[in-house]
Amino acid sequence: MNEFMNEIDQTDHIGGIVIAVPARDEFDRIERCVSSLLRAIDALGMWTEPRSIAVVAVVASDGSTDGTNELLERLAALEPGVIAIRGNWNAAGGARRAAVDHGLAILAAHGIASDAVWIATTDADTAVPADWLMRHVHMAESGHDALAGIVELSDDHDRTAEVLASFSASYPLGESDHEHVHGANLGIRASAYLDAGGFPAIVVAEDHGLWNELRRRRFRIASPVDLRVFTSSRLRGRAPGGFADTIAEQLAMHSTAIAGS
Repeated sequence: MNEFMNEIDQTDHIGGIVIAVPARDEFDRIERCVSSLLRAIDALGMWTEPRSIAVVAVVASDGSTDGTNELLERLAALEPGVIAIRGNWNAAGGARRAAVDHGLAILAAHGIASDAVWIATTDADTAVPADWLMRHVHMAESGHDALAGIVELSDDHDRTAEVLASFSASYPLGESDHEHVHGANLGIRASAYLDAGGFPAIVVAEDHGLWNELRRRRFRIASPVDLRVFTSSRLRGRAPGGFADTIAEQLAMHSTAIAGS
């Protein structure tokens, strides 16, 4: 347990959490993601006991054809806190927005006001640590409206030493904060999310679009370096121009620089 876990401030009390996950043809990775979310939900429950925070995890499958839908249905049948929805948004932004909307509607029906709801988003190829939700709630209840965490590359078949070196070289971090924004590790108070217009329904960079609007509206934002998730190091992703393409471009530039030195 981390030292912050006994320091909940009731000033910005969180009564409900929506976890939003877009997915497209993620049969090989989605179960790992959901399992990590369930561990984080269980850890949050133990941390806040006897106080209870309602948590709903919504996975929005965007035109999947590889068995992702069927797997999600089986997972949702086993875990009442996991909800699978389907659509053809053809964009991570649209799928992420749909997942958030669905979760917010569920919590609103249970009488939880938007200023007491926290939205935590990740990606289907990402695993979160057990204390992920605890860290989100701690910072939310310490007065923040939005958080942008960082990503680390998980240990899969594309994570070579060269990939790690190129990623590290192009991923600067400060001592306590950073300048990165990832939909795989983002948190927003629902009232701020709605005021800022939510995730734009675009193919890539919906996370940056929302973050920039939150910043423009002067919400209380933070970018802590200790809020981490573990995302796939694959070089071919689902969205053109997405994180996988970024890693591939960084690798190409790094290799070119080494060759020219």
